[in-house]
Amino acid sequence: MAPSSSPPPTSLVIRSLKVKDVFGRLTEKEKLYAHHMSRAAWPGTRIILQHVSPETTHIFDLIMELHKSCHGDWTFLLDDQDDPENLEHLRCFLRYAALFLSNIGNYYGEGDRKFVPDVPKSFIDMITSTSDKAKELASACAPAMLSPDPPILAFPGPNGQSQYYPGSGNITTEEVKTVGKIMEQHSIASENTRIRKMTSTRRGSKTTRFEVLQASIERDPAPVKLSEDDNMEVWLVRGDYSEYLLRVKGHLSEACEATNNEVQKLAMNDAIRFLETGSIEKYKDYMRKWVKNKEPSVEAVFGFVEPYRDPAGTRCEFEGIVAVKDMDGSKTFDCLIESAQDIISTLPWISEGHDDNANGPFEVAEFHAPSFSSVFILAYCSSYLFLGINLPNYSDIKETCGFKNLMTNRETPPDSQSSASQSSAPFIDETERATFLLHSAHSLKVKIALHELFGHGTGKLLTQHANGDANFNVKSPPKSPLTGKPITTWYINGRTFPEVFGKMATAIDECRCDLVGAYLALEKRVLSIFGYTDDTCITADDSNSLLIVYNMYLDFGRNGIQALAHYDAVGKTWTQPHARARHSIMRVLLAVGNGELMRLDVNKQTNHITVHLSRSHIMTLGKQAITDFLLRLHVWRSTADVEAAEAYFGTLTSVDEGWLGVRDIVLESGRDVEVFAQPNTLVEGGRVMVREYDGTVEGVVRSWAERDV
Repeated sequence: MAPSSSPPPTSLVIRSLKVKDVFGRLTEKEKLYAHHMSRAAWPGTRIILQHVSPETTHIFDLIMELHKSCHGDWTFLLDDQDDPENLEHLRCFLRYAALFLSNIGNYYGEGDRKFVPDVPKSFIDMITSTSDKAKELASACAPAMLSPDPPILAFPGPNGQSQYYPGSGNITTEEVKTVGKIMEQHSIASENTRIRKMTSTRRGSKTTRFEVLQASIERDPAPVKLSEDDNMEVWLVRGDYSEYLLRVKGHLSEACEATNNEVQKLAMNDAIRFLETGSIEKYKDYMRKWVKNKEPSVEAVFGFVEPYRDPAGTRCEFEGIVAVKDMDGSKTFDCLIESAQDIISTLPWISEGHDDNANGPFEVAEFHAPSFSSVFILAYCSSYLFLGINLPNYSDIKETCGFKNLMTNRETPPDSQSSASQSSAPFIDETERATFLLHSAHSLKVKIALHELFGHGTGKLLTQHANGDANFNVKSPPKSPLTGKPITTWYINGRTFPEVFGKMATAIDECRCDLVGAYLALEKRVLSIFGYTDDTCITADDSNSLLIVYNMYLDFGRNGIQALAHYDAVGKTWTQPHARARHSIMRVLLAVGNGELMRLDVNKQTNHITVHLSRSHIMTLGKQAITDFLLRLHVWRSTADVEAAEAYFGTLTSVDEGWLGVRDIVLESGRDVEVFAQPNTLVEGGRVMVREYDGTVEGVVRSWAERDV
């Protein structure tokens, strides 16, 4: 990969996602349903591409056209197939193509930094010479594709760009907030919208027009005016992505006919109404029914889901996920859910309750036991494939209806043809690396399961609606466990956590959930549910060191260092909320006892960083630090205390010159990047089949070419 603002991957770890065995256990009816749902997911690719950059759709079409023109035999595109330089450039371009397709764009799905192919323009000219369409596409996208600028996804400006905010003028954060308030007045949610800014001069006066582009199949005869003053107009334009949403709807309708599950049918009908109208209330109706559909053999969810890539932190990327349940792998999670209320009662804010709610004022009164399934991916249309999934992202639905958790199964090792076969575990001392790698998958499973179920699955947002109704006693507010005094802030007038906390919201939420996992993992009875006891090969307690927990906390240090790769030194901002969360946890652990618990050895001469962790202090100093940090974030989130959160979390995640020096070492060290060759479904002879692909760059490209999106 060519030099850019993003660290080039040391190697691509290409994984071929396997689902054929579990898919084969489905009934023919379930297979047909899964096929149509999978086909419904992939048209969202075109929506995601248009969320990223102006050139992204052209690059995607270029890769597809090149594959078509050479029938998958890429050396056919070379003038001289024996020229070592040509072959090396082809290798680099195919690495770029696989990375691009896996991220659905030319910016990393994790970190939002641009990556470019390490090839000259002359090579692009050569491989496109056999196809007029390829030439045309290359002419449209090659300059931007080969340029490292803009380096990040951010509000449009010299250092960044975002297609959530297209238009002729660079939009400001204040303008986004102003338009957002007008949208609130008209009950227009932001999740499935973009804002286009246009400026013009009329009669010598400059006028700015903002168009709220709402994703929907339906279009109005003309834009609808929402607001106007002397210098600014705001209009609603429905029908954004109409063409692609219509394709999603068509496949959902076919899937609806292929299922006998009445709850699934009702849920899909609501999903279709959402796609047609763009109404988030219709989407929330869909989510309520989706939650009620417990333990389906085929799990599927669609929508504008996560706000990670929006610089403002409220607009969401389209996702389409279809997966097949792993019955055996889900048994552990069933046991975890059975013990859920007892486990929740140990969380640090529960004991602070002094009202009629046994769980206290900062937790919902009743834990709605969710379905928690281990699944094999059939289709995951997203810029990033998460190991754990907790949905819906609406606190009101979680509090009244519950939620679902999915744990994606990726136990298939990297393909032998992959350019990397093992994780190198950077920043772990050589004497511990082998043990760390041996247990990393086990500790990661525990952390993610606790993160999703008890992190995203707990917490109450104290809210007062416009009509005065509230989910707490407004006249006698509960006391904050942080100050011992009645709280003075809460959510009002329908404002949500992301709207109040802005870009910081996701980082705080992910940090809180990681802390919940770190806190609960210190309980041996919790570890025993996962099968980790003193009698197992992977033990919960090894020479009084809590091996699973030790690995988890050591990983907090490693991830906190690696997170600096996602800090933009020019814009002085974090480009990935999960990275900011991980860095904050490391900073808290480093501060304990002046390094008694965790310390870093930074050797600038050798560009080497090593994290060290004291086993003997995890259960004492470590637990206290995690508890204090967790309680702070939880209470601030529950009470909408954004000022306190900004003061503490902002300082904790600030990056000074010393940390920038550590960041330089991280960037120099490179990293492994996972790329996935996902399966496809097809109908042959009236039967639904699954086609899996080689874990190679060619296999990744072929899988996308055969999706025909």
